Amino acid sequence: MSTFSGRETFTANRLARVEAADYISPKYEVDITPAGLKLRVFIPDVPASGVEITSKGPDLIVTARRPHLVRVNFRGAHLESALHNYRLVLRVGYGFDSTKLSARLEEGMLRLSLPAVIHREPAHRKVA
Repeated sequence: MSTFSGRETFTANRLARVEAADYISPKYEVDITPAGLKLRVFIPDVPASGVEITSKGPDLIVTARRPHLVRVNFRGAHLESALHNYRLVLRVGYGFDSTKLSARLEEGMLRLSLPAVIHREPAHRKVA
């Protein structure tokens, strides 16, 4: 018989909060048209290799990690608190095809395009 102490859950929740504290939400703009969704995310100082885009169910998750430079002769001015990474979680729903997502990063602006899912009516057949 195993007992549940709740300590493991507390530790996992605490780690999740610490990880969430390492990210800030970037500025973004969304345009929804009948053709699909256009998303512009402002992520300055992030190289293309630091951008990760995932889709989980109805959510689109954009994670952007800045390169952290180690400075040799630098006394603490606490700049590490100003150099957060970015995470944006958007509930876009199931009306967009995330397998056909296209992305482009130019001068700190990430542009994403998600086409809308085309719903086709089933063909009607007459049964004699």
